[in-house]
Amino acid sequence: MLSSKLIPTWSLLVFMMFLIVACEKDDPGEPLQVAPVITDITPYSGQIGDHVSIFGQNFGPSGVAGSDTSVSYVTVDFNGVSATVDRIRQREDYQQAIIPGEQSISTIVPQGATSGKITVTSSMNSTSAVSPADFLVTTPNFEPNVSVEDALYVGDYGLFGIFGIDVDVNGNYYIVGWTSTDGPVPVRSHIFKLSPSGVDTIVSNLFRPSWASSDFHYGLTVDKANNVYAPIGHTICKISPDGQIDTIAGSGVPGFVDGPAVSAQFLAPWDLDIDDGGNIYVTGFENHAIRKIATDGTVTTLAGGSSGYTDGWGSMAQFFGPLDIAIGPQNNIYLTELGNSVIRKITAEGLVSTFAGGKAGYFDSNREEAHFSNLRGLVIDDAENIYVVDSGNKTIRKISMSGQVTTVAEVNARWGLAVDEQGNLHYYDEDSKTIRKIVFN
Repeated sequence: MLSSKLIPTWSLLVFMMFLIVACEKDDPGEPLQVAPVITDITPYSGQIGDHVSIFGQNFGPSGVAGSDTSVSYVTVDFNGVSATVDRIRQREDYQQAIIPGEQSISTIVPQGATSGKITVTSSMNSTSAVSPADFLVTTPNFEPNVSVEDALYVGDYGLFGIFGIDVDVNGNYYIVGWTSTDGPVPVRSHIFKLSPSGVDTIVSNLFRPSWASSDFHYGLTVDKANNVYAPIGHTICKISPDGQIDTIAGSGVPGFVDGPAVSAQFLAPWDLDIDDGGNIYVTGFENHAIRKIATDGTVTTLAGGSSGYTDGWGSMAQFFGPLDIAIGPQNNIYLTELGNSVIRKITAEGLVSTFAGGKAGYFDSNREEAHFSNLRGLVIDDAENIYVVDSGNKTIRKISMSGQVTTVAEVNARWGLAVDEQGNLHYYDEDSKTIRKIVFN
């Protein structure tokens, strides 16, 4: 018979073993014995050496939020060709918030890869998962006879970056730039007029103490009389060549209200353009809407009003952070968005459709099948070609009137794009702090 004096000792040992087993099960570093699952990939296409993110579950223990998991838990291949795993961590949304239960793998398209499925294999139990969609390994289709020239160095202005850019008939540049920062926040915004000789004029100067403040410029456009039109805070303004600033529409109160110019409300308008009849169209970044300002100042919502991605008529359509806008033939409107890698088209009557793109990636093809990534600045030339800054692929892309998408040039541009009377393109190169010109020879 077991001595009663030993019972507490044995009880203690059993209890300690239970704790050890429980801790091992909860240990985030313990390898998972379940099969990996791939829910999505991004981008869906790209070149050798491009970065690709793979999303799913069971790529390894999740660990502490924001920390990496050892890359030894999985292997990755592109259509049978082994790839390097850079990191594994918990998946984040576009606002960098953790998505519970989701993980992401960062990898690179390997040499020798061909189009096909991406496979993730567990190093712990040899189970595998295959991507729902093929990854397309692509080669850019470059426009012929294109040259890139330095047009104007702007490094002496202390600019940290440029959002909008336009060029008038005399070759003067108008740019929206910020000249001081507080961490990631650009806090002083200017509209500069820069002549070819380098003489500058500050057209407008705004101070923005935080992201919560709307006292900031983003886009602009210049008419043939050299009047500048730009969002200023929650209003739309016209700036004459002599510097007179007039409010065209907007009460200055942030909101989303149509009506007469003095009572209409905007919330962080981003960019604008003017049609042949003098009507102004504005992208409402926070309202996810396209607003129209008639020549009498009346403000209406042409399309959108909620966040998402839906084509259709008027308010039935959805946008995700409309950015740059340009008016094309028949007063059709073309625009880019923060959250959708597509170019949208809106007719004058308010019918929204997807003009080009659909999936994130880098694929030159016809406009319906082409892939783009993080589109920003957009312009249309007199020949009705559309050009767009593809910041995710560090390129400028062209959509011809026949619907073919090509690559114009590899550039380090993030935001604005302009086209002059001769059809040359102009953009700001962030590395060299220079406005550069693309010439079609």
